[in-house]
Amino acid sequence: MSIIENRTTYLFTELSAPYSFPVVFSMIEQVAKICQDANLNKVLADARAFTEHISTFDRYRIGVEIAKVFGSHTQIAIVLRPSEITYVGENTAINRRAKLKVFSIIEEAQQWLGISESTTG
Repeated sequence: MSIIENRTTYLFTELSAPYSFPVVFSMIEQVAKICQDANLNKVLADARAFTEHISTFDRYRIGVEIAKVFGSHTQIAIVLRPSEITYVGENTAINRRAKLKVFSIIEEAQQWLGISESTTG
């Protein structure tokens, strides 16, 4: 079960294992709807629970979907385990004008988003 929390100035989501492209695709849509309804433009997504390798093609499709759904209006930080960072999804989204950055350290993601909350992760 994934977690989605409105933390007043941003939306926090923790994606639970195991990884599934349909689940991530659905989460993107769900998070975008909540952000729109709550007038939030920052998202912190913690995906460190994923232990499966995410294919390059899935990373590309996730980047495309994030750019399509969020556009340039929402700043999104995704936290992954260091061994899973490839920047394929980040580059794909950025090339489509999205504001997405991948991190391995949650505090760095918070700093990039401009939020100062030490209670996550």
